[in-house]
Amino acid sequence: MSYRVTMVCPQFKEIELDKGVFIISIDLELAWGFNYELLKGSRTAEKYLKIIKERSRRNVRKLLELSKKFKVPFTWGIVGHLFLSSCDCSEKGLPHPAMPRPNVEVNKDWYSNDPCTDVNSDPLWYGSDIIKEILNSNIEHEIACHSFSHVDFSKCSREIAQSEIRKCKEVMKDFGVKPRSFIFPKNRINHLDILKQEDFKVFRYKIKQSSSFLLSTLPETTSTLTASHIQDSGLVGIPSYLLFQSPHAAVSLRLMVASYWGLERAVAEKEIFHITMHDYLETDYLFGALSKVLLYATKLRNKGKLDAITMYDYYEKLIL
Repeated sequence: MSYRVTMVCPQFKEIELDKGVFIISIDLELAWGFNYELLKGSRTAEKYLKIIKERSRRNVRKLLELSKKFKVPFTWGIVGHLFLSSCDCSEKGLPHPAMPRPNVEVNKDWYSNDPCTDVNSDPLWYGSDIIKEILNSNIEHEIACHSFSHVDFSKCSREIAQSEIRKCKEVMKDFGVKPRSFIFPKNRINHLDILKQEDFKVFRYKIKQSSSFLLSTLPETTSTLTASHIQDSGLVGIPSYLLFQSPHAAVSLRLMVASYWGLERAVAEKEIFHITMHDYLETDYLFGALSKVLLYATKLRNKGKLDAITMYDYYEKLIL
């Protein structure tokens, strides 16, 4: 049986979907996604900084091209600091002195990696140019809040969570963006009541998968590739299962096959199949696989069996 949790909330009507739903959400973080690991001196994080520098901006352009080709909108969960073209340090050399700091158990300030320069000098930490490309696309993408600096919400105080959300909304406002969906850093959910207070409607939650998932047989995997939404704290939770990420060509192929299964099950069960990924997609094999998945999804959509929509689109479908 598929994973189903529906919490009663009188402001929503329960609906039976008339077709399957396909969602793609992308965590756009650049270096901020590895800020904590960098503070700890992780060599893996340093390796990914090189990948991000070489690939992330090109990846975003390729994703936008695929979206345009297949007319499929994406939900972009973007770290708020990327909306900045530049930022300055205080007189004491402290970046963003008004922001409360999480306890990261290392002898460094949370913002010590922030260069306090600009997008031209340090493009790993700023991303206003990328935001403009997404907003200028002829496909109407959704931009979701992914916190301001990629703080782990499962470990931070309410004060920090609220500051992260409000600061992200503030810098988004300069681009005419009012986020309605929230994607938790590292998919670690907490402080849902604050999201509700800040007028969010939707959040993403992750369905757990076993480490042997990609080696599993078809009957063992398809029952957990799709799910229904949940409701909690007056918010709609959109399930996600498949992380479309790997540096290995063979795994890219398995991800493609698993996506076919997920799309077929979404159609058969009238549920949600949700792919997630990051801006630092490591190989072009993943793009080849994703292109074929989008082609298959488009065929199902053209037959009237599938909706390819954003997270907030699903919320609107739910309440209308």
